[in-house]
Amino acid sequence: MLLASPGEPRAASVLPEVHVTIVREDTILPGLSELFAAIGRDLPSALAVVTGPSASADIGQRHLVGVHGPREVHVVLEGAKR
Repeated sequence: MLLASPGEPRAASVLPEVHVTIVREDTILPGLSELFAAIGRDLPSALAVVTGPSASADIGQRHLVGVHGPREVHVVLEGAKR
């Protein structure tokens, strides 16, 4: 999940060809309801749920990858803080 902020503009989720993120195990939530409960009422101007490379079949009914975001998504899982 990418939340827009003055330090993290909306374009950060759609401009890179390759998206690499480091995620600590203890920050992973089981679902969207837990995510929105954690964010609370103070929502940012934009949220991007990155689940993999972007894809679309809107253009000529051809399946294209990387149209609205990265072509590759890599997640590095880091152990929980002790």
